[in-house]
Amino acid sequence: MRPARLAARAPAKTAGRVLLVSLFLGSAFEGVTHWRATIQLMAAHHMPLPALFLAGAVEVLGRVGVVIGWHPREAALALVVFDR
Repeated sequence: MRPARLAARAPAKTAGRVLLVSLFLGSAFEGVTHWRATIQLMAAHHMPLPALFLAGAVEVLGRVGVVIGWHPREAALALVVFDR
């Protein structure tokens, strides 16, 4: 494939990655705005508090990874697994 065609695809790929990440913004917003409910939910499932921070880090790093294109498939998979 010629470099000009690859360059033409770059904006479309970036837009697609941003749209993919936007699917997960609702759950992130819920987790941040209802912090106490999130902690209570994790306590009800007997999960330690550090797991909450780990899940938050995976969500943030996963979103960043998808948007900037750093291992986007693995980052998207991590988002799907941690966002269930």
